[in-house]
Amino acid sequence: MKKIVFIIVAIVLTATVIGIIKRSEDNVDDFLSNSNNFSLDESIQREDSVDEIVSDFSIKVEDKYISIREHHNNLSSILGTPISEEIEILGEESDTFNGSRIKTLTYDGLIIEEFSPEKAGNSGLWILSMTITNENYSTEKGLTIGDKLDKIKELYGNVEILKDGRTDSNNCAYIFEDDFEPNFIVFEVEDGITNEIKIYHELQ
Repeated sequence: MKKIVFIIVAIVLTATVIGIIKRSEDNVDDFLSNSNNFSLDESIQREDSVDEIVSDFSIKVEDKYISIREHHNNLSSILGTPISEEIEILGEESDTFNGSRIKTLTYDGLIIEEFSPEKAGNSGLWILSMTITNENYSTEKGLTIGDKLDKIKELYGNVEILKDGRTDSNNCAYIFEDDFEPNFIVFEVEDGITNEIKIYHELQ
């Protein structure tokens, strides 16, 4: 009789242990699965957040952005071959910028100026200014040539009339400034319509 009871107890204990082990394995699998999903989701969110960070002082070319102060070794991969390309070496009249160079690239509807200090040469070129003159390009916020003055004010709420002597609000320039660096956007307006956009960094 004692042997039968012992066998029954042994069977019950074995079944219990097996059940505990099985539940533990299931919990580990769930944990690993959730961890993998979390890591993937977190990675996707991180990539999305990086993609969303684009400077106000940028232009949009199809699905790509080009920003001032950036180094671009190969703008042609984004913009194609320029219509013309010129390099100017600044002289003594440029004071501390003597010997620096400015490279001007002209495209249909876009002029880009790149700047490089004297010692850096062509390898140190970074974007100093970008001037949009047709609707092939837009600002980071989506403003382009032909848009109305109301859209400038809607997208760039704190714009002011550029103090260059013009006083007609429909025929003047509006300026948008960076809060932290000497970066600017100037919107030229004629009859209440945007006809030129210049995004630039001011050398100090």
